[in-house]
Amino acid sequence: MARKRDSAEPPGSLLPARQRIDLFIWHARLLRTRSAAAELVREGHARVNSLRVTQPGYALKPGDVLTLALPGRTWIVRVEAFSERRGPAEVGRTLYTRLDGAEAEAQADETCIALGRAAFDRQALAPKANRH
Repeated sequence: MARKRDSAEPPGSLLPARQRIDLFIWHARLLRTRSAAAELVREGHARVNSLRVTQPGYALKPGDVLTLALPGRTWIVRVEAFSERRGPAEVGRTLYTRLDGAEAEAQADETCIALGRAAFDRQALAPKANRH
């Protein structure tokens, strides 16, 4: 029996118009395993458009905002696209856009690390009498 095409799915498209939340989390490489993604959702650590989701089969659509409470960090991402299968990390990163300012934080961390190295280098080059 042929699969009925979703009306939101463009004709001739191989990618679905919607995807299970646990599959998306796994395909986007936000977690290592699909079972870990399903467990995260079942435990209530996922929100879609600020509403808590507890069913791993919940269907995401492009444009949904996904909030994940991961151990030690919280990710806020906007779903951009879906993938038919799990690919390399570079492909996984194209499936979402980070909304939590992580890029700015990473850049600030790199700047702090660079400044710290510069301060350490200056201290290392100073004569021993001037070191504190």
